[in-house]
Amino acid sequence: MASNKKKGDELKLNGDQMEKLIELYQSESDLWNISAPTYSKKECRQKALNNIKERMMEQFEGLVCTGTYENILFEFHY
Repeated sequence: MASNKKKGDELKLNGDQMEKLIELYQSESDLWNISAPTYSKKECRQKALNNIKERMMEQFEGLVCTGTYENILFEFHY
């Protein structure tokens, strides 16, 4: 699916949003802990990213994420 973003468009999260995103990422060890048995399972990483997306959208009204699981952390915007 084509994106409406132009090359050079950047995501802008405020400090609270970025702090929460980092906190949520740290809580999902499937994304960063190479010793975790589920680290190498794509479906587990997708679930972890979806959890982050849902929690961010719940906490920050108006926040939208339209990206794929592979780039979900870079697709939050208002």
